[in-house]
Amino acid sequence: MAKRIDALRAMVDRNKLYPVVDGLSIVKENA
Repeated sequence: MAKRIDALRAMVDRNKLYPVVDGLSIVKENA
């Protein structure tokens, strides 16, 4: 059960990072 919670938390953290990574890639393309 704890492993599943950790996995979900990791997924959420990863999803939070996606917009940041997308923003950085867009900035690099426009630069």
